Amino acid sequence: MKLINTVFKSGFCYAVLLFMFGCSAEAEVEIPEHIRNLDNLKVYSEDTEPDSSIELIHEVTLEVPDSISRNWYGNYIPHSLWLTGIEITESGKIFVGDSRAYGIHVFDIDGSYLRSLGRKGYGPGEYGGIGNMQIVTDSLVVFDYVRSKIVKYSLESLEFTEVAGVGADPVNLDEFEELSGWFSSYRMLRHDGTLLVGFMEHPTDARKGAPTYNLNQDRPIKHYFMNQEKKIISDKIFELKDREDLVTDVDGKHLFNLAPFPFLDRPLIAISDDDYTYTNWTENFLIKAYDPNGNYLHAFYYPFQNKPLVRDEVTSLFNKDDGWNWDLVQHADLPETWPVINSMRADDRNRLWISTNIDKDGVYEWWVLQSDGELIARFQWPDNLIVETVKNGYAYALETHEETQLQQVKRYRIEMN
Repeated sequence: MKLINTVFKSGFCYAVLLFMFGCSAEAEVEIPEHIRNLDNLKVYSEDTEPDSSIELIHEVTLEVPDSISRNWYGNYIPHSLWLTGIEITESGKIFVGDSRAYGIHVFDIDGSYLRSLGRKGYGPGEYGGIGNMQIVTDSLVVFDYVRSKIVKYSLESLEFTEVAGVGADPVNLDEFEELSGWFSSYRMLRHDGTLLVGFMEHPTDARKGAPTYNLNQDRPIKHYFMNQEKKIISDKIFELKDREDLVTDVDGKHLFNLAPFPFLDRPLIAISDDDYTYTNWTENFLIKAYDPNGNYLHAFYYPFQNKPLVRDEVTSLFNKDDGWNWDLVQHADLPETWPVINSMRADDRNRLWISTNIDKDGVYEWWVLQSDGELIARFQWPDNLIVETVKNGYAYALETHEETQLQQVKRYRIEMN
């Protein structure tokens, strides 16, 4: 493992030196200022080689009734798919969250379909909209982001057990002066049953000329922990920027992206089974780590060559019938490069699985890392396969058929040497 240096912030300027493999000469590493000034920063060499090799062996495809699978199709917009999460019990029972079917699909350890939980509605065990879910002790806990409620099921009986309202805004919001006038924009369940909540000062305002117009501006999101009694229970943990915007004017219309685009930078958050939290802004291979109480631990950074962005590659993601987005990507000023990181997951051993955009068509390069950034393994996988969850020695991946855009959830056995 080639660690460039471990950097602790101090009151003087410094250069980070890279000791080239097989050579005694020293060379400066170009590290952005906002990165090199971080506390407890580890900088790794771009030539770092993994300690292990990895193989993913397909074992099971999760099959569902046709009435369900017809809704399992892909979309170029990240985070707008039907899949809201995959959770696995220690005994191997599998839960798949489905936002389009308003349900949780249950499979046994062999991947056989058992039943679905919930449906659209506002009664007990029904959903206005399914967000993420977690296993908390002996319950499956599901967040309904439309009703701002938490729905619980018994892992043993699969029966609905409880609904807890978590409200649109925390009951003690006025105790936090820095959040005066701010609103909660999203919530993520943690494995201890609390929530990570992001607050924004203003929603995205695309009304060109309006006083609160804020496209192509930094929109900070402040993050806090909140309990199920609707109380904020932490100081600010970290602050991230909202996603980047693509903006242009065509024939008198002010066009902008309505959701994140994969070629625009955005924030990523991963939470491990032990409630360690990892954050990234996809422009760089920089990961920050926080302990279960929200305390900053360290950051690590890998120098990485961003993949050049070609307009033809971007327009191929869109259909000409989609006039809004087609015109937008045809006329807007595009970034020069792709984001470094495409996705980030934390597994049940507190390791990170990170997919990166490399200058090779049709593949992502996946990095498997220890929590301190040490590289365990690296492999290339087709870009129509995205690892969603890693647990009990298996990787659960979402596969998208390139022609039909139909999707399947597949389980792979992980073998490392």
